[in-house]
Amino acid sequence: MTILLTFVLVAAIHAEAVGSWKVYRCYLDVKGVVPAGKMVYVNGNGNLYSYNTSDNSIKTYTREENGMGGQNMSLMAWNSTARKLVIVYEDYTIDLLSQNDDVETIVWYKQKTMTTDKKVYSIYTLDQYAYLCTAFGLIKIDTRNATIADTYNLDIAVMQMTVKDGKIYLAADNGKLYEAATNANLIDKKVWTESEVNSDELFTTEIQSNEYGLLYNDTYNKCYWGSNAQGMLTKYDKDGTDFVAVSSGVVPDGTITNNCWRIYKHDGKIFVTAGVFSAGLNISRKGMVQYYDGSKWNLLESPGNMSGYDYLATNCMAFDPKDKNHFYVGAQSGLYEYKNYKPVEAYNSNNSALSPLYNSDTSNSNVTSMIYDNNNLWVMNGWCDNFLNRFNSNNESVNFPHKQFSFSNLTTIDIQGTFISPTDGRMYMVNTFSQKSVLYCYTINDDDLTGITTFSNEDGVNISPLYLYDLAEDSEGNLWIASSSGPFYWDRKNIQSGNTIFTQHKVSRNDGTGLADYLMKDIPVRCIGIDAADRKWFGSRGYGVYLISSDNNTELEHFTSKNSPLLSDMIYDIMIDETTGTVWFATDAGICSYQSDVTEDYGTMSSSSVYAYPNPVPPEYTGDITIKGLTNNSQITITTASGYVVHKGICNGGSYRWNGCDQDGERVASGVYMVLVSTDAGEKGCVTKIAMVK
Repeated sequence: MTILLTFVLVAAIHAEAVGSWKVYRCYLDVKGVVPAGKMVYVNGNGNLYSYNTSDNSIKTYTREENGMGGQNMSLMAWNSTARKLVIVYEDYTIDLLSQNDDVETIVWYKQKTMTTDKKVYSIYTLDQYAYLCTAFGLIKIDTRNATIADTYNLDIAVMQMTVKDGKIYLAADNGKLYEAATNANLIDKKVWTESEVNSDELFTTEIQSNEYGLLYNDTYNKCYWGSNAQGMLTKYDKDGTDFVAVSSGVVPDGTITNNCWRIYKHDGKIFVTAGVFSAGLNISRKGMVQYYDGSKWNLLESPGNMSGYDYLATNCMAFDPKDKNHFYVGAQSGLYEYKNYKPVEAYNSNNSALSPLYNSDTSNSNVTSMIYDNNNLWVMNGWCDNFLNRFNSNNESVNFPHKQFSFSNLTTIDIQGTFISPTDGRMYMVNTFSQKSVLYCYTINDDDLTGITTFSNEDGVNISPLYLYDLAEDSEGNLWIASSSGPFYWDRKNIQSGNTIFTQHKVSRNDGTGLADYLMKDIPVRCIGIDAADRKWFGSRGYGVYLISSDNNTELEHFTSKNSPLLSDMIYDIMIDETTGTVWFATDAGICSYQSDVTEDYGTMSSSSVYAYPNPVPPEYTGDITIKGLTNNSQITITTASGYVVHKGICNGGSYRWNGCDQDGERVASGVYMVLVSTDAGEKGCVTKIAMVK
């Protein structure tokens, strides 16, 4: 009984299934509302949710939970005949959502190759049909059967459609109004003639507006729906010409914004900067940092105009290793100090060693990346001559100029990927700029800065990366470089000798030819994460996420926005939580995470440090059982209580997955199973037990 109680507690604490995804969406900012009786459907920042006016409940609709066909919705409309919500996404996927939450997806328009613009301007519903008003004409959808009933290529960009007195009227982008009889052959362009009817009499809008955006008329609930100052769905009554809020606003749980750039873990929380002032990205954003405490997303208090200037483009963060409540935010507008989650000071070229943007704009001192050594904060200052700055524990700052590198020769533009090597103690960073790619190596104690600008591989081939984006060090001390030409690394032996020959790992074709290909050649890699099993997670620019084996020879996973819940194929950052095995992704469409099967090497194992989940394994569970707290490369043997071997394997990092099956692939019977471990050091023993319940 005591063992069973322990199993139940472990299962409750460690509930994330290996291979599962979490998507953290932002629902703030009402971009559209469709009333449908007691249900009100809302486009919240491109994400769908509903509000039930009868019981005040909120429901979200997502690809991973509800089987929605797309992401980033652009338009929606209610078909009252079929009782379905018609949804069009930015990629032209079309969903039909019933009142029972059944989803039917139409991909015809998304997959159709066209030479004309495919933009959808509006949706009009009539009987069981939905008409999409497009840049070339109309698409008629039978919402009852989820089929394309017809298409009308009219060579007209149709903005709106309506039907009145046996005629169809189309409002075109050229300002003209076209009409045709409803019983005419609508495919024939000749039946469409310019109309003399006053379009204002046909297209009477039921949408009003206030200071927070559009307001949508709901005749069933006799009110208007719109946004409040926080971006929440709010109910309004009309009082003469004014609209008065009669609710405090509702919104599903989610992020504060979809904007993200860099991800950090600190104090048990996930911090995300909104970004971004970076080379090659023409994005202008106000400063913002949000953090996740395990239950909800919170907005880090803004410093506002503490520096005397606007708070802009939060690029990076650094956390004091000696005080968990002390950290810094680096932004386009300078450096901001926080204590106890409150901003206490702002630093720029007016009160510190930081340089002004472009060497002249004193309202901005762009901080691109930062890192702590044991005692000091190192701050990289972009778009200026002197990028290297140090702040001590008293916030006294000093600049370390190196005249061979400057803004004028484009070598100090956007300094990214800054980290201090645990192998040699030196600081490494890259200049991310298309006209001058530089890998920097800095010896802190000697103030010795070396810049590498040419990159040749082991075959003498010039790699010629247009951009260098990120750096990471593997367990052998090799320095991996994320570049627009694909990933490559600087071998530890070459680093020690100063030999600037780089390695593009060759992957054998295994086809009998003896030929090999460079690993991910010409796939632009923006960011790198290396997990406890020395596997490489590569985030790409437009190709999603790749997981490569520790020996660099095998592609273990390739996640894209098409084959997984990954929000976008543009990956800005990867952060691996080695304690839990969770891999976080910052994309251009928001934040998501994946539960991997590798956690940090626990070191010395004991029965008190190793656990399995779910445990006990309930009858309905068919997924993998995860064993955590192990030593890397340990040999795992699972036996029955009587000692019969049912499974063997080797763990990656500090965790191992068992599918619950014996060596013949059959699900094991009910009972208690022993997990036996043998390490490289020769340690052996039973570290935990797993209860299988059927």
